[in-house]
Parts: sequence; structure tokens; C-alpha cells
Amino acid sequence: MKVDLRLIPIFSLAFMIGYQIDDYVNQPLIKYYPNIGAWSWGWVKVPTGHNTIGWFGWICWGLITALIVTGLYALIPRSVTEKISWSWSWVVPILTACLALYVVITNWWLHAPG
Repeated sequence: MKVDLRLIPIFSLAFMIGYQIDDYVNQPLIKYYPNIGAWSWGWVKVPTGHNTIGWFGWICWGLITALIVTGLYALIPRSVTEKISWSWSWVVPILTACLALYVVITNWWLHAPG
């Protein structure tokens, strides 16, 4: 099985974007409650007063986003994708870092729905 190396940057960039968007909207796919040692799907409400770890769910959404975007990109013919310039790709990590910094500085997760 040969890995198509042109898919690696697409997967990485899509993962960063998917993870950061879900971090911002605070709707993790799964949640972990260390106080009671339980897991739940993101949409299941657990009694208030329990600490919640949403990081696992953000990773899941990042992975799902990356797999979908990479799969769609893989369907594009190589003759088309070879014409794409990657000189702009450094912008994505900078923008996601800025969004992460905004989320931390403003304590977004304390006011976000969910």
C-alpha cells in the first residue's frame, strides 16, 4: 500500500480547522466526567456540578473533519491538485493559533452554549 504524500498537508490543515472550530463552539462529540468516571455523548446532559473534559470530543471532530476533507481532496485528479500552490498554507496554523488564543483570553468556554 502506497501512501499518497499530497494528502498529508490536507489532513493536517483540515484537522486543525475542525478541532479549533469545535473548540470554539464547545460541542464535543464525547465528554468525560472524571469525578464520576463516566463517558457520554456530547448531546447527553449529565447532572450539573461535575467536571467535564471535552478534549476527547474535540479530537474526534477534528479527525472526522480531516477524514472527510482528505477523502474529498483525494477524489480530485492529480493533474488539478498539482497546480495548487502551497505557499499560503502557513496561514492556517497562524489563524487557528489566534482563534485558540482568543478562546483562552476571553474564557470563551465559560460562556459558550453546552
